[in-house]
This record gives sequence, structure tokens and C-alpha cells, in this order.
Amino acid sequence: MVDHDPKTNEISYQASSPDELALVNASKDVGIELKERTKDFVEIVENGIKKEYKILAEFPFNSDRKRMSVIIENDNKFFLYCKGADSIMTKRIKWKMNQEQTVFDHLEKFAIEGLRTLVMAKREMTASEYTKFEEKQAYLETSNFRNKDERLFDLYSEYERDLIYVGASAIEDKLQKNVPQTIAKLMSANIRLWVLTGDKQETAIEIAKSCLLIQEGMDVKILTQAIDSSVDPSEVIDVLTSKIDTYKDEFN
Repeated sequence: MVDHDPKTNEISYQASSPDELALVNASKDVGIELKERTKDFVEIVENGIKKEYKILAEFPFNSDRKRMSVIIENDNKFFLYCKGADSIMTKRIKWKMNQEQTVFDHLEKFAIEGLRTLVMAKREMTASEYTKFEEKQAYLETSNFRNKDERLFDLYSEYERDLIYVGASAIEDKLQKNVPQTIAKLMSANIRLWVLTGDKQETAIEIAKSCLLIQEGMDVKILTQAIDSSVDPSEVIDVLTSKIDTYKDEFN
């Protein structure tokens, strides 16, 4: 959301997440300023030149998709822009030679520093391709299918493919005041704490250290198992259960 001060004409932003706010402010610092944002269009000023983009569709973020997209139109050209977790985006991007490894080397470095990372990509759509999407979306949204949401997500996924890499961001996730001290005191009282996060493993570990969930002298055990669509979830549970039993034996 863009707020305009009627007295000073200064602009301030409100966002659904700190990441989005940080990205918009960073863009402003390099000469690309967000001036207006409605459900129908977005207006920016890029190096003094005003530009307006019509927003045609938004694909929402959720914990399963781990990405969100928008379809925009400008000068009769249609583009899909997508941002999301690197683990999800990598299979949807048409990488240039050696590009993927270079990008993910940087992302791993950022994650180790405790920064939250996002990968951004785009692709151009033809007018007929967008028209077909619009028809499919309208059909599903007005349907009575019990699995309507699932079908819509499948439709979004169909168009979030063959993307061109645009860039990646790494943003510090600042803790609220006194979080480390509070967690340390709770743990000193022998209260067990759990933190649920969708961050990469490296990022999660560094954040756990910064908030004193992981403290000096602790023995850190990592339970992880690589999976894909062909793996039976019960097999993964068995592997992780076995690892937990092994660690229990060590502590006993």
C-alpha cells in the first residue's frame, strides 16, 4: 500500500511482509520509485520516467507453493513475474550455461550469513496465451469443484515455467527487541522451545544462533532427508525416526 502525506506529499509504504517493504525501499534508493498500487495497476517512476503497468492476475503465495506470481500488461505486451524460494524456483527457470551454479553459490553464502533469500524470474506471454489462461481461470473460479483451489494452483503452476532468471535478493530478518534475552531466560528455566520456519536449513541455523536458541557449547543434531515426488512419505518417516532413536541412545 502506498500512503501519500497531503501536507508534505511524501510517500510511505505499508507491506504484508518486511521482505516486500525492504525490496520496495531498496528499489527507490536506486531510482525506481513506487508511486501508486491498486488492485488494477501499479505506477512507478524509473529514473524520472513515469510508467504504468496493468495488473491482470495474481497467483497467491502459500506454504506449499512457496512462490507468488503476477501477470502484467504494458504497451500490449504481457509478462508473468514470479518470486519464490530457491528450492522451488530452480526447476522453473531456463538457466544459461553455468548460471545456476553461480547463483546458488551466492544464495548459499547469504543463507549462511542468516539472510532470507528470494529468487525472481519472468517470462513473456502472448496475448492469445493470456486469453486462454483468463478463460481457464474464470471457469475454475466459478465452478463448484470440491478441489477448486487445487485445480487453480495446478493452473498457476502450468504457467510458472520456462522462466528467465531476473535476480535474487538477500534480506536480513531482524529480531524484535529482547528476543535473544527472553529465549535464553526461558531455556534457563528448563522450558523447551520449538521454532517453526520455512527458511533454508542454513538460514534457520544462523537465526537460531542469533536469537540464542542455539547457544555456545550446545551439541547440534541435524535431522534432514532429501525427498522428491517419487519417495514414499512413510519411508522418510522411518529414516528420520531411526535417526532420532540413534540420537536418543547417544544422550542416554
